[in-house]
Amino acid sequence: MQFTASRTASLFELLQDQLPDSPRQRIKNMLRHAILLVDGKPLANPSLEVKEGSKVEIRKGSAPQKQQQSPFPVHYEDDHLLIVEKPAGLLTVNQSKTPETSLYKEIFDWVRAKSGGKQRPFIVHRLDREVSGLLIFAKSEEVQELLKDNWQEVEKRYYALVHGAPERREGTIHTWLQEDERQRVHVVQDEAPGAKEAITHFREVEHYRNHSLLEIELETGRKNQIRVHLAHIGCPIAGDWRYGAPKVDNRPIHLLAYQLRLPHPLSGKIIEAELKLPKDFLKLAEGK
Repeated sequence: MQFTASRTASLFELLQDQLPDSPRQRIKNMLRHAILLVDGKPLANPSLEVKEGSKVEIRKGSAPQKQQQSPFPVHYEDDHLLIVEKPAGLLTVNQSKTPETSLYKEIFDWVRAKSGGKQRPFIVHRLDREVSGLLIFAKSEEVQELLKDNWQEVEKRYYALVHGAPERREGTIHTWLQEDERQRVHVVQDEAPGAKEAITHFREVEHYRNHSLLEIELETGRKNQIRVHLAHIGCPIAGDWRYGAPKVDNRPIHLLAYQLRLPHPLSGKIIEAELKLPKDFLKLAEGK
């Protein structure tokens, strides 16, 4: 089966458009036992976003996640830890009762398959669903605990394309954050009940007419921390309508976890992983 994506949506949603009379379960079964290609490249899972105009091909055969090839780009791997690249639009881990897939599930299946069931990944940290970038998984509980206990030694840098510009070219945002019953995070005064201290460092890399490209370094790792902090200083991240950016359809949040640097939890050797800024990351600011 071949077709051109008529809109930007998940492959599952696009197939529902193509097969309006087919039950959801029939489409799920078809995808489970098929090879999925978008513009000639394997698609890790049908929950990922497919851009409008992309050429989609669905072939009969074993799904890519059953093969030994990693479902996502691997930037570092040894017997103890793994650094992979998470795409935007995918949960790091799904803790709800819905059948939605997640990065963790895909990596879990891959690690288990290629190790013959001898290894499994362990969660160390997370990225928001809308955020893309580098994530670390441990391959044992011992390494997971070592990484968490020494998390302050892990350097985490991000690129954020924001509306406007900060008052200073570089600085530190230091607040307390609190999550409400709607799972939205807010800056609160002092040490309010349940609030957590949050520290974010920023540096302006480039300024455009209506936007700025910032480099972000985290000192703490709170939920939605970068998004809330940048909105707090009047510079919401482009595409992040939840925290103050203009709401526009099919615009991803322009936040990329582009660099990790850490001492290996066992050997102490410095490990570095870095992503290049995607070509379309600055498209909005440059007006292209």
